Amino acid sequence: MNVPLFCRLRIHTNRALLVILPIMALACNSVTGLVGATPTVWVLAPTISPPILPVFTATIAVSVSSSAGDPYIDKVVSFTPGNPVNPDLGKTESVLGPPDFNVSALTGFLDLGIGGNIIVEFVDNLAVDGPGNDIEVYGDPANDEQWIVEASADCVSYKSFGQVGERASLDLATIGLASARCIRINDKGKGGAGATSPGTELDAIQALNSSAP
Repeated sequence: MNVPLFCRLRIHTNRALLVILPIMALACNSVTGLVGATPTVWVLAPTISPPILPVFTATIAVSVSSSAGDPYIDKVVSFTPGNPVNPDLGKTESVLGPPDFNVSALTGFLDLGIGGNIIVEFVDNLAVDGPGNDIEVYGDPANDEQWIVEASADCVSYKSFGQVGERASLDLATIGLASARCIRINDKGKGGAGATSPGTELDAIQALNSSAP
C-alpha cells in the first residue's frame, strides 16, 4: 500500500512543541486502504535557545578635572603704595603667579612702601580650609619685616590673621573661614625709610588647599 510518508510519520519528544496539522490529516483520509483513525502528524518545532553572547564590561576612562586653575593669586584688585615707596619697584603684576623673587636683580616682587596696602584675588580657584595650613605668603626671603594679612570669602568682609612675617603660612580655620577669595595685606609701617625698597616686599600668594570657585 502506497501511504504517503507524512501520513505514517509520528515523532515524539518531550522537548518539542506539538503542532497538529489538520490539512495533512485530511489528505491522509483520502488514502485508499488506510485503516483506522487517520494518523496524526506531529511536527517538531525545534527549541531554539537564544545565542549566548559574550558579556563585555566596558571601562570608560573619564578625565576628571577640577575647574580650579593654578593655586596662585590671579588679580590685583587695588594697590595703595605707602610713603615713601620705590616707584621703580611698583609693578603690581610682579605678585601674580608663582614666586620669583630675585634679590640681586631686584625683580619679581612689589614694594608696598611704608604703610602701603594691597588687595589681591583668586579668580580661577579659591583657597579653602583643609589639612594643615591653607595659604602661603611669599615676601622678602630675608623675612626681616612684618605686615598684617587679612582674608575674605566675598572680598567685602575681612578677617585678620594679625601681624605676621613676610614669609607666612596661614590656616583659615584660625580665623573661622571655610574659604578665601581675596587677601588684603597692610604694611606694618616699620621698614627702613632710606632703603632701596622701603617697607615690605610681596612676591606671591599661594592657596595650599585649593578648589574651584
